[in-house]
Amino acid sequence: MSPNSNGEYAGVVEKIKQDDLKAFGELYDGFYSRVIGFAFKFLKSKELAEEVVHDAFMKVWEHRKTLDPELSINGFLFKITHNLMLNALRVK
Repeated sequence: MSPNSNGEYAGVVEKIKQDDLKAFGELYDGFYSRVIGFAFKFLKSKELAEEVVHDAFMKVWEHRKTLDPELSINGFLFKITHNLMLNALRVK
């Protein structure tokens, strides 16, 4: 599945809401390369980008019960990553 496809991840998100680790892995595999590229572009540090992206996916998992399959998981994940990058830059 392409992370660019709107709505294709709705079923995956629904499974994640039901604590499905396999579905979470599918989400991770589908988005990791784009999210890490986004983070690295701004942070200019591989280690910091990896930490931010790890934290972003952890937040998705922690808040899985409140995810809305009808909303864009792409937008949600990138917004979380963006906020975590800003926090990392403030601390840096």
